[in-house]
Amino acid sequence: MESFYAIAIGLYLNVSRHPFLAMSDRPLGDIFNDLTFRERYEDLLSRSGQDTLTGCLDRSRFDIEGPQMLRAAVASKAAVSLLIIDVDHFKGVNDRFGHQEGDRILQKLVEVMKARLRQGDRLFRYGGEEFVVLCPGLSHADALRHAETIRLAVSAGVFTPDGKAVTVSIGLSSTPDDGVAIAHLLSEADLRLYSAKARGRDCVVGR
Repeated sequence: MESFYAIAIGLYLNVSRHPFLAMSDRPLGDIFNDLTFRERYEDLLSRSGQDTLTGCLDRSRFDIEGPQMLRAAVASKAAVSLLIIDVDHFKGVNDRFGHQEGDRILQKLVEVMKARLRQGDRLFRYGGEEFVVLCPGLSHADALRHAETIRLAVSAGVFTPDGKAVTVSIGLSSTPDDGVAIAHLLSEADLRLYSAKARGRDCVVGR
């Protein structure tokens, strides 16, 4: 329904820019309402694809940008690495300190992770406490080091109200060895994330 609404309003705004239709004897109040409506619509477009809690990109944006990045990488024969990052024991944080505190921790987590990303990396909130980072031009070996930097930054910079470090587990996959489609990279990284959890959490697992 929201996508239909956006398309309909977009068509309306394009039509309303026609010079002939712009000349009108309509009351000034009606014109003002149209302008306000347009501003709200353009603001909606600017924020689409953004997670409202953390400010990073959301899963719908990943579904668009992920395949695009992979196609570009295949065409240029460049590597792409994908990280799935999951907050360890996050349900316990919510249970002990409440969801507001859990939200604060997710916001701080994103702030810390963004500070460690390279230019060109794309950070998405993929699920509740699960994030995906797409790293164009990064080989598997370099991505392992990159993921380790992110993991260490989180444990050193994000804490629960009682002073305990928040940790993350990370699963990693890369083209071309793990596949050249976004679904392949997600599947391999997800398996490695489970392996990281099985190893005791707070670690990075790749090939």
